[in-house]
Amino acid sequence: MTNINTHTDSLQYIDPDEVRLQNGKDSPNLWIVIDDVVYDCTHFVKSHSGGDAVIRRFAGKDCSCMFGLSCPAVVK
Repeated sequence: MTNINTHTDSLQYIDPDEVRLQNGKDSPNLWIVIDDVVYDCTHFVKSHSGGDAVIRRFAGKDCSCMFGLSCPAVVK
């Protein structure tokens, strides 16, 4: 997964409308939001251990709630 906001000290604002477009349908990109940070999962989707369906389902959306439920052991 690539963090679109590469410098966490000074995160670049990304408009929610732009994120919504990166849903794999309106664009080939697959972006998700977790805890207000945008991640580009376009190249990661094929190697996701839970399969690609979950990323495709939440592409272009905030999936913080689902991420916390399915990946509680992930350390930030």
